[in-house]
Parts: sequence; structure tokens; C-alpha cells
Amino acid sequence: MALIIDLIYVFRELIKLVFVVITSPFGLVGSLLMLGSNY
Repeated sequence: MALIIDLIYVFRELIKLVFVVITSPFGLVGSLLMLGSNY
């Protein structure tokens, strides 16, 4: 039972990691655009 819980936890962490890697370039571009529009 504990093994299944560990697998679910690791799977969720991997999904979050992939999500951050995919969205971070867009987040950087978005933050640069926000900073650029302020000046």
C-alpha cells in the first residue's frame, strides 16, 4: 500500500516539474514584457 502512495507522490512531483519547465520560458517572457511596459 505504501508503495502505491509513493508512486502517486513521485508521479505528481514529475508532473509539477514538467509543468514548471514548460511554463518557465513563457513566465520569463511574460515578466520581461511586464517590466518592459512599465518603463
